[in-house]
Formats: sequence, structure tokens, C-alpha cells
Amino acid sequence: MDEMKLSNPAKVPETPKRSMGEWVKQNLFSNVPNTVLTIVFGFLALYSIKGLLGFILSGERRWAAVATNMRLLMAQGYPANQFIRVWFTLGCLMVLTGVSLAIWRSNGVLKAKRIGTWVLNLGVGAAIFALLAPISASARGGWLIATAVLLLLGCFLKIGSDKSMLPDDVPTIWFSFSCLAVLVLSLWTVPYGHYAFTDGELIAESGRTVAMSTKLPFTVMLLLLVGSFLLAGVARGLVQIPKAKVVLSGLWLLSPFVLNWIVLRDPDFDYGRVFSTDIPIGLLFIGFGFLILYPLTNPSIGEKGRLVAIALLMFAAFNWIAAFFGLYPMLQKVRISFL
Repeated sequence: MDEMKLSNPAKVPETPKRSMGEWVKQNLFSNVPNTVLTIVFGFLALYSIKGLLGFILSGERRWAAVATNMRLLMAQGYPANQFIRVWFTLGCLMVLTGVSLAIWRSNGVLKAKRIGTWVLNLGVGAAIFALLAPISASARGGWLIATAVLLLLGCFLKIGSDKSMLPDDVPTIWFSFSCLAVLVLSLWTVPYGHYAFTDGELIAESGRTVAMSTKLPFTVMLLLLVGSFLLAGVARGLVQIPKAKVVLSGLWLLSPFVLNWIVLRDPDFDYGRVFSTDIPIGLLFIGFGFLILYPLTNPSIGEKGRLVAIALLMFAAFNWIAAFFGLYPMLQKVRISFL
């Protein structure tokens, strides 16, 4: 019997496809009790959403304070005249991300029909917001237009996928890039308003797009991400992939230290001391460390290697004890390097 089971594995029956109307009827209105529950709790949900939106969008709320202090919330008190360092750091991360996606070749895909379902859900959410939120007539009209666009786009994706008018699979990377592009495009087109607090003066300009100092850098970040991905994809066949992955892994490992401690913090280095003391110390430790540790990695050295390793560890610990009692002076970086 076991052999029969192994040679004839049972297939899991496929779930029959149902239209949206059939799903709604079976799950929400299958019988009288379900219909009553759906109607009652549907009204309760809409009433709760309307109350929540009314509370959030009430004129008593001061959301302009959030928009005014957005830079403070995102970057704390980083000096405005040094903000180019923040964008440079983000740009480096975008380039690393784009190149890594191309080298590791992320081949994930999403079904166009599933994307259509997501877009339809967004359209339904936008419709609920437009109908229940306490907003002006012009704003309500804008939300209804957005609702119509989302619903039409969702239906087009679902119907086009069913009738083979569209490809069934959409690359996940390009779907993600498209979503980011829509967000960046909204910075140029949607009147989020311009809010700032400059030189003790509050700037609150509604009905216009965000400042150029915001939308232009984010556009450049998107171009760096997509451009680095495309260029790395072209150069992928010209490099050795294993070595490229090692280099990228090393860059990702070093990026927090370089970008955070050097680029963002802008330390005041004494380069004379760096070249006269720090670099020679580093080279000495690299050289002597290699001469000592490389032979210890030989499996044939046996017990002698363990004794040498214990001696080195005891010597490093002794340096910290000597520093605590002030027996002899030694640079802190040297003690750390011994460890």
C-alpha cells in the first residue's frame, strides 16, 4: 500500500474560480442570518469609520504642525546647511540597492490579476473616504475621480489578465519601481502644500506642491535606484558574479560605518596624526597579525597553536589590566587592536 501511495500521489483538488459576485453571495449573503449580520455590522463599520475620519480631519486638529516639523521628525535637528550629507548617504544606499538587485537577479513575479485586486481594494477605500470624510466639495470630487481611475485600472488588469490581453506575470522589481515612481510623481503634481519654519517664521502655503528642495532630491534618488539597476544589469555579463557578490557584501558591511560615522557625523580628523600614527599602527597589526595567525590556522600545529592563542589572549587582557592600574601608557586603539 505504501508503494502504491508513493507511485500514485494524490493530487490536491484545485479550488474552483469564482467571480466577485459569487464570492460575495457565498460568504456574506448565503442565508438569512448571514445577510442580517452583514448588513448590521456593515453599518456599524461605516459609522465607526465616519466617526474616526471626523475626529482625524476635524478643524480642531492641527495637522499643519506635523507637516511643518516633517524635517525635524525625519532627520531630527540635523543642520539644514549640511543636509546634502543626508541625501548623499541615501543616494549611496540607493546605488547599492540597485546594483545588488541586478547582481543577485531577483526574479520574483506578481500575478497581474492579484495586482488588479489590490488596485480595486484601493479604489474601494478611496470611495469610502470620499463619501464619509468631512472634506470640502472640491476635495471630495478629486477623491471620487481618483476612485474612478483606480476602479477602472483594477478592472482592466483583472479582465485583461483573464482574456490574455496582458501578461500574466509582472516582475516584482518593476512593480516596486512603478509604485515608487507614482509616489515621486505625486510630489510634483499633488498639492500637498508647503510648510516650514524658517528663521523663526512659519510658512504655511496650502494648495501648492512641496518645495523643490524635497521633490528634486527624491526624484534623483529614484533615478539613482533605477539607473544603477539597469547599468548593473547590462554589466552583469561582464563581471564574475561570485566576486561581485563578495564586493557588494563588503560594501554593505562597511556602509553603516562610513556613511554614519564619516559622512553624516563629519568628524574633525587630524589627518597628520592619521597618517603618522593610525595608518602605521594598522599596517603593523595587519602584518604581524598575518604572520602570527596564519600559521595557527594550520590543523597540523595541534596543541602548540592553542597555547599560543591562549598566550595572545592573556597578553591582550593584561594590557587592559595595566591600563586600569596605570602601569604603563598605551593608546586605547592599540588595546582594542590587540583584542
